[in-house]
Amino acid sequence: NNNNNKSKDDAQQLHKQHKLLTTISSHQGSVLALRFSTSGKYLATAGDDSYVNIYVRSNSPSLAKGNLVGVGTDGKQVVEDVEHWNRIALCRGHQLDVVGLAWAPDDSHLVSCSLDSVHPVIVWRLFDVLGKGG
Repeated sequence: NNNNNKSKDDAQQLHKQHKLLTTISSHQGSVLALRFSTSGKYLATAGDDSYVNIYVRSNSPSLAKGNLVGVGTDGKQVVEDVEHWNRIALCRGHQLDVVGLAWAPDDSHLVSCSLDSVHPVIVWRLFDVLGKGG
């Protein structure tokens, strides 16, 4: 009975181990905020480089600049059992560190807030950011 409990505990511990899924390397400095959209379709990141990046999940890895690609502990690309995110927008408008992000409930807008006094808060309309707007 003790052996049965031990193997069950071992299995639970193995399941709880953290696993690196992807690495964010598209910012020129530190990533200060990261938010998944309400639907889970989009991922936004913000950093001390004053940029906001928006990604969409992909089924296959792409090594294009700015995309998130799974990386193993040895620093080499891992293709299986990881998430892949392709950058679809690079939003420029802040002058200093972008420290916060929030998505609208319907994913139509993304709000970013920065430490700068010129544009401390920007509301990005996803339709426009993706180049589909008028």
